[in-house]
Amino acid sequence: MNYKNTDKSGPSKLITVTGEISCDDVDIISPHEHVLIDIRNQFTGFEEITLRKQSEQKVTIEKLGALSRNPYALRDNLVMDDEELA
Repeated sequence: MNYKNTDKSGPSKLITVTGEISCDDVDIISPHEHVLIDIRNQFTGFEEITLRKQSEQKVTIEKLGALSRNPYALRDNLVMDDEELA
């Protein structure tokens, strides 16, 4: 399969963390992937009184429904700082 960009009407360069490169020099890319991030300053906590204690707990499968409604409500959901995992 040929993944090369044959449509020359688009951009000819990509901007990477190390600088510009030609689109012809890349194959498949994963753009703007954050593997380490800390946005705990965006923390809001759960608004519901019955859920407020959970705001300081770890992310679990049981909390995914609540997190889909408010991803900033669980402090653990706002940081990825494990370099070994990244």
